[in-house]
Amino acid sequence: MFLGQPGVLEELMGTSRRFTSDELALRWPGGREQYLDELGRATEDAVARGFLLAADADEIAGVGACAWPG
Repeated sequence: MFLGQPGVLEELMGTSRRFTSDELALRWPGGREQYLDELGRATEDAVARGFLLAADADEIAGVGACAWPG
């Protein structure tokens, strides 16, 4: 397949969908606060391991916070 053909981006990047309320409650029973805490720790860990740049951590945290529904 060549870039530009249908399906190529999905193969490269996968797909995504929103979690249902039940899925969110199962994964993060502590709600948004727990989600943000885990996101922050995962981001810090990724920076420490060299997978993310420290300069990008605040933006990633902000985007992640906006991703929580409601």
